[in-house]
Amino acid sequence: LRQVTAALYGEVAPPSRAVVLTFDDGYLNNYSIAAPLLEKYGIPATFFLTTGFIGSSQDMWWYRVRRAVAWAVGEIPSPDGRKGMKLSGVRERVAAVRVWEDSLRRMPFIAREQRVERLVKECGTEPGGGLLYPPMSWDQVRDLARRGFEIGAHTIHHVWLGAESGEVVREEIGCSIKSVRREIAGVKADAFSLPYGADAMDIQSLLEECGVRAAVTTRHGLAHVHGDPWRLPRLNIGRHEGTAFMMLLAGMV
Repeated sequence: LRQVTAALYGEVAPPSRAVVLTFDDGYLNNYSIAAPLLEKYGIPATFFLTTGFIGSSQDMWWYRVRRAVAWAVGEIPSPDGRKGMKLSGVRERVAAVRVWEDSLRRMPFIAREQRVERLVKECGTEPGGGLLYPPMSWDQVRDLARRGFEIGAHTIHHVWLGAESGEVVREEIGCSIKSVRREIAGVKADAFSLPYGADAMDIQSLLEECGVRAAVTTRHGLAHVHGDPWRLPRLNIGRHEGTAFMMLLAGMV
């Protein structure tokens, strides 16, 4: 990503047919599965960390919601509390998860955490059983950096920046970048990933203050040399395989 960013600023010639591979959040499988495969095939990558998640003992909020709904019996409340949601089969549970995630995604961090904890209690789920997708430790992140992978920040708590006050936005961005630089000696952390791709007022000036040169979003699309380095689109790999994956990279889907 740093090489492509330099091309966006006209500092180097744009690489031909370049693909930038990025990973968000900081899951353990980035270290245990993705990194060895990337090294095997000589592919560089950038890992964006939700710094409050690294080394923690709790799943990201959407996996806590999914586990709660998966283990619930009979019926759970709807987000607005006006009616119950019956969970008679897999289809109903998937629909319930989508409704809950959509309602929680744009909430301010504190309100979101309180509502997730309440949902877990209302679903009657039990702790234990391990995390669905545990995070990396800082030692593992440092090892990735030593092996040549680029590391960037992705806020502290994976917040929807547009839902937060200016003070919280500054803290989420600034402190997450500082954490990466403090924990990993010599890392510039000059690229940033916007959670959910959500923007916020004066986001560019704040990122510039923090020494960031580029930011990626979740907006679907191909980046080009004359694009905005502060709002770079990406392609979500998802479950695409084979020909479908090649079509995705070519911008055909």
